[in-house]
Amino acid sequence: MERNNSFIPLSEAQTERLRINLRLPFKLEEEIGLNVRRIQTLLQIGGIKCLKIKNDESLERSKSNMTVVGIGGRGEALAGIARSQDIPLSKLCLTGSNETDCKQAKWLHAEICLNTEEIKTKLLNNAKDVRKSGNWVRFIDKILKSNILKAGSQHLLGDLTTLDVIDSCTHYAAVLYFYFNWPVFLGGPRSREGLTIIIALSAFRNLVFLPATLGGFEQPMFGRRYSLFSGFEPDRALILSGLMACSTLARKIKD
Repeated sequence: MERNNSFIPLSEAQTERLRINLRLPFKLEEEIGLNVRRIQTLLQIGGIKCLKIKNDESLERSKSNMTVVGIGGRGEALAGIARSQDIPLSKLCLTGSNETDCKQAKWLHAEICLNTEEIKTKLLNNAKDVRKSGNWVRFIDKILKSNILKAGSQHLLGDLTTLDVIDSCTHYAAVLYFYFNWPVFLGGPRSREGLTIIIALSAFRNLVFLPATLGGFEQPMFGRRYSLFSGFEPDRALILSGLMACSTLARKIKD
């Protein structure tokens, strides 16, 4: 089968970190590839240990009802189709993979359930051929990107434990205290050099000292994630968002 760079067919994209149990009509999973390397990079940045992608036949589907849309020239009623509100094309489930008092050492399990029947309905309503993989790729790529970004951002910018709150408040209070009391400690006026030293010490604490003493250094799928910040991880969230914006996660690989 022809491969497109690092895109691997859905039916073969199985790794320790990525589990695929997705079945598409007409065996289209053989014609659509996933950028497994990029997906795993995004998962690492977002603090997600592993991702499972599957179908979920129990998800809600939109319904179409006949309704009167007008009156004909002879007084007869003209029927039309009225569709209900948009139904989500996927569902995201997140669970913790390890118990820890430190959020930055906590990694999540993520599960993306695709509403393939609703996707098929949307394609048919838009007069698209459901037998062509190119028509499915746009939906699958968008679903994966939006859900991975949502899961990562939610985890990186939230989920703080009591220990995280205490540690963050103490740390940033100390940074502000030392900065505003710089003349007392070093006998000179505040300066950019002094601020640089304080930022460097803060970075050393977050990138070296804390990983060495709490959670371990970051490794694939475990350890305390590297961040210039304590508790919240806005730097990683920004990197995740930027990298996601320029990534293609699903692509047609076979005609």
